Amino acid sequence: MKKIFKDKPNCRKIVTLVVSLVLLAITTGLILTSMILFKDPDPNKKITHFNLETFFLRYSQLFYFTNLTNYFSLITLLLMCFSQKHVIRRLFFHSIVLISITFLVYWGLISWSSNWNNIFESYKSLHTHLINPLIMFIFAYIWKDKLKIPSKDKYMTLIYVFVYFGFAFILFISTYYLKYNKEGGIVIYSFLDFFHPFFYKGNNLDIKLLLNFVIVLIGVGLPILIFKFWYKVLGLSNKKTS
Repeated sequence: MKKIFKDKPNCRKIVTLVVSLVLLAITTGLILTSMILFKDPDPNKKITHFNLETFFLRYSQLFYFTNLTNYFSLITLLLMCFSQKHVIRRLFFHSIVLISITFLVYWGLISWSSNWNNIFESYKSLHTHLINPLIMFIFAYIWKDKLKIPSKDKYMTLIYVFVYFGFAFILFISTYYLKYNKEGGIVIYSFLDFFHPFFYKGNNLDIKLLLNFVIVLIGVGLPILIFKFWYKVLGLSNKKTS
């Protein structure tokens, strides 16, 4: 497949353009539908679980790591059709690392708690956590001969992850102490509850600190390991590309 597209670069661009536009349209449609179907919480009902919807309501869809990484990968893939700039190709590879994190974390830690009884939500989860990532992986292979990625970029992928960690932490702490009278803070993903990390419900401070430290270690190690994995699988190097 890669050889066919390499011999016919215009064919590769056309296929990439069509697929990226279709996936962008479907992904945007799913997100907009979620926003439209969102029901504001009952003001008379006591809030017991604080999540993004509690604070951002229907606009919470704009802040999930899943949706951000899906858009990042699809937009950079689309830009590959129009630009030969090295920075675009590097950003595309960064997006592959990030959407790989989305894929692994969702199916490893979150999927079991998803609402699989709702047909729309089930498809939305499959589309953003399985279909889009797998298609991105395929296009990473198709475009690999055009990817010149410095190995030092593995450290750049950490920036994306820790910016999001920082956002999650600030949101949690600020809402925990300022808005909800110490009853709970905004938790984006259930495993990323800084006072109850990795679903731990006990009150042992040492265990909480240890689990939060594990989250930080994973935040450092996982992007680097994924970067190295794709770097090797795709046979990338610092060689010049045209």
